[in-house]
Amino acid sequence: MNLFDGKKDKNFRNQVNVKLSDQDYLRLYKQHQKIGRSMPSILRESWLNQIPTKVLLNTQEGERLIKEMNRLGININQIARRVNAGVGYGWNKGIQEGAESLNAMKLMCMAAYG
Repeated sequence: MNLFDGKKDKNFRNQVNVKLSDQDYLRLYKQHQKIGRSMPSILRESWLNQIPTKVLLNTQEGERLIKEMNRLGININQIARRVNAGVGYGWNKGIQEGAESLNAMKLMCMAAYG
């Protein structure tokens, strides 16, 4: 049996219930009163007319990226320790800047993807 059989209005086959705070409901109600349109149509149009969100990484990809960045950070720290210990000369500033950039990228990914 078709899920939509027996429905009177074929344009709106599905229903979604939305919970709003008192403040948001009042804002929606005032908009409804002001423009004379139904609250569902206001919500529908505001959602349908928005620019779709583009997901760059899903959760699993984000977690993999963070793990890989952690590994890179560990390698950079090992190199920095050796340079600071005198194993190499002239690399300290570049390695430190690279480590700081990597750490900033890690923090941004963690903030965006948990």
